[in-house]
Amino acid sequence: MGNNLNNPHDKFVKEMFANKEMAIEFLNTYLPDDLKASLDIQTIEYSNTSFISSELNETFSDVILKIQVKGAIDKPNYISLLIEHKSTPSEYIFFQLLGYLANGYLTQLKNKSDLHLIIPIIYYQGEKEWMVKNINQFFEDYPESEKKYLPDFQHIFV
Repeated sequence: MGNNLNNPHDKFVKEMFANKEMAIEFLNTYLPDDLKASLDIQTIEYSNTSFISSELNETFSDVILKIQVKGAIDKPNYISLLIEHKSTPSEYIFFQLLGYLANGYLTQLKNKSDLHLIIPIIYYQGEKEWMVKNINQFFEDYPESEKKYLPDFQHIFV
């Protein structure tokens, strides 16, 4: 039953980002200035590709937008938007994003395409305040000499 409640929201969000003007407005509002400066946001294209495994496809939603990097001919920069529809924070979202990123890069390799950067964006619609943990916070009892082997990446939180 829970999945059925999320599906209308998933469809709405996907349709919202499929609308070029709405997607441009969202990105112009929420992307960091340094990232906006390097992208040609007017070249945005909605992609119906997914970086989510087929096992998770009915539970989670992702939106992929392709945007040209300024000065890079035919080298799109993939921005992955993770749409979070829960009303409460998801403690392990970092690991979920890690899986999406790995699937995205592995898909590029499998398709023998050029590797393109994927930038994760979390779009949170809940009411409670949420501070997303980075991976080091899950391994606080380990010494720094061991934590350097953890995968780490930046994300954008909206």
